[in-house]
Amino acid sequence: MDAVELSWGARCVGLAFFVLSVLVVALAAVLLLVRRWPWCSCHVCRTYLTGSWAKDFTNLGDWYAHLLRESPTGTVHIHVLGCTVTANPANVEYMLKTNFENFPKGKRFSALLGDLLGGGIFNVDGDAWRHQRKMASLELGSFDSKFSAAADVLPDGTYVEGDSRVMYHPYAMGRMPSIWGADYEAFRPDRWLTGAGGSFAPPSLYKYPVFQAGLRVCLGKELAVTEMKAVSVAVVRAFDVEVVGENGRSGWAPRFVAGLTASISGGLPVRIKRASTSSADFK
Repeated sequence: MDAVELSWGARCVGLAFFVLSVLVVALAAVLLLVRRWPWCSCHVCRTYLTGSWAKDFTNLGDWYAHLLRESPTGTVHIHVLGCTVTANPANVEYMLKTNFENFPKGKRFSALLGDLLGGGIFNVDGDAWRHQRKMASLELGSFDSKFSAAADVLPDGTYVEGDSRVMYHPYAMGRMPSIWGADYEAFRPDRWLTGAGGSFAPPSLYKYPVFQAGLRVCLGKELAVTEMKAVSVAVVRAFDVEVVGENGRSGWAPRFVAGLTASISGGLPVRIKRASTSSADFK
C-alpha cells in the first residue's frame, strides 16, 4: 500500500495542534501547582526554598531551632509547607493530651510510612491505635508530625487550619532558653538534680518529648532508659573513652543528621583504653 504524503499545509496544521496540546497540558500543570502549592514570599519561606539557611547553619534542625528561639511564642509557620512548627511545651501537651483526638497522625503520614511501619501503633489512629496500645500495654506497661482534624487554636494563641500539618520539634526543644534557661547549651547535669536531697527530678515529658508524651508516650521508654543506664555504667567502669573527633581533630563538634531516627554524621570517633580506675571505686 502506497504511503500517503501530507501536504505542507496539513503538516503545519498537525504541528500546530501538537504544540497547542502541549501548551494546554503545561498550563493545566502550572495551574494545578499554583492552586495546591502555597507560594509565599516571606523571609522564612524564601530562606527555606532557596536553601540560604545553609550559609549559617550546618543542618535544617539548627535553623528551625533558631527560628523557634526567635519566636515570642516558640511557634512558627512554614507557609510553603502548609506546616505549623512548635517548641512550646504547652502546645505539645495540648496536642498529645488535652485535645489528643484532634491531632491524629493523619492519612498522609500513614500512606508515606505504610510500607515501613505497616498498621502498627506508630502509624495508626482511632480504634486501631487504641486496640494496639492496649495489647502493647499488657507487655510493657506504658509507648513527629500530626494533622489537625478540625480548625483549632493552640494554647499560645496560634490558629491552626483544619487538615493542616502541625509538628513539634524535639531537637529545637532541647535548645530553648525559654525551657532550660540562658545556659541551655552548657553541660550542667545538676539542673535536673532538684529533688529532695539533690535527687534526680525528671522534667515534664512535654518539655522534651523525645519519647513522645501523653497518650502517645513510648511504651518501651522505661525499658530503654534502664538499658541505657546499664550499658553506660558498664562502659564507664571498664574503659576511659575520649572523643577525638573526625580524623583525630581536637575541638571537633558532632554534626546532627535529621531523619526518621537521629544520628551523627560520620559517627562519633573515640579513643578507648582500659580504665585506669578500678571498678571498686565506683561502689
